[in-house]
Amino acid sequence: MSWCDKLASTPSIGVKFDNHFAPSAEILEVLKPILDPLVKRERPTFLINRLDPFALELTTEEGFHYGVEPSRVWIDFQHRMRVKPTSGGPPVAELLSRAAPFSDLLPEVSSRLLDAAKQILKIAPRKLVRVGVVTTTQVAEEDLPPGIARFIDYIARPWHGFVDQYSFQITADLGKSDNWFDRCNHVVIRPEDPEQLLTLQFDWNRTFISERTATSELVKDEMDRAAQESMKYFEDLGEGNRFDEELIRSNT
Repeated sequence: MSWCDKLASTPSIGVKFDNHFAPSAEILEVLKPILDPLVKRERPTFLINRLDPFALELTTEEGFHYGVEPSRVWIDFQHRMRVKPTSGGPPVAELLSRAAPFSDLLPEVSSRLLDAAKQILKIAPRKLVRVGVVTTTQVAEEDLPPGIARFIDYIARPWHGFVDQYSFQITADLGKSDNWFDRCNHVVIRPEDPEQLLTLQFDWNRTFISERTATSELVKDEMDRAAQESMKYFEDLGEGNRFDEELIRSNT
């Protein structure tokens, strides 16, 4: 089982195209097949969070946050709750989104993003530029995967580990071929308030060097590859071998 499953991490997936400034009204028009089923007891189960001239964002009750901009389409999964009144008692918190492991949520978010991308590609021909997968985790320090704990210890070495609050971001190149290169942006935040959890966010992305017209088949294939490759890298981070001093010395 992945550490992302054990720690209830949430996924985000996005695709980047070349720029096209479609009006938000046109974007809403092509997204109607996605929005029309989002009705429960004759009321919409989504909320428009942002509506700009060339961009929009919306969130469903199930926790899927859609975003469309001139060069990007993405979906974040965010747990949603509401306060529900009870008869003869205090209100209770009700989870609206589905509690599921990361490995179940990732393909669901991917499938929804593919549906949205298919609709957006009906507006105008586009070039596929990048595909990215993000894992976000809220975790107590004692529950950190061993590799992430070693990662933090590695960064804290100049202060002999005596760091109580930190926020750091590292973007690293992971590999390349003639047609693409991979990167990951690593963000780790420990708040000053000891009652708050640490935030881990790892943003794996693949950027394509050669221009290719974005078709639904191409987007699906690259999203599937991105899901597989990003999970391998996230697991590698969790294991922590890349932060082993002996291995680092042997590779220099």
